[in-house]
Amino acid sequence: MDALDKDELTSLELETLLARRADGEAKFVLVDVREKPEHNHVCIAGTDYSLPFSRFLTGVNKLKPHKGEHIIVYCNVGSRSLMCIEMMKEMGYTNLGHLTHGIISFTGTLEHKNQDQDEAK
Repeated sequence: MDALDKDELTSLELETLLARRADGEAKFVLVDVREKPEHNHVCIAGTDYSLPFSRFLTGVNKLKPHKGEHIIVYCNVGSRSLMCIEMMKEMGYTNLGHLTHGIISFTGTLEHKNQDQDEAK
């Protein structure tokens, strides 16, 4: 089974998908649902959107253009991302997955940011 077809992804699976995306072999949107200070400290390199969990229901509209695409969501430990994909399913989104144990389990490339940097997209 392709990792894009899974609801729960391991760190290695996400790392592989990010490499495949960089090579043009996979297409998906990567969304960080941690709060702004968490995202502004560090995020997974290649994150497309930062949609803080506390504002997720209003911010999810940013993802409408990607509704038919694969969307992978992550947070710190996996609980917020799981809740977000459940909410998105109720809104009609399909092709959803999340990083099972969050960014704390991710062993791939991280982007360390300045506290003053703006949110991604």
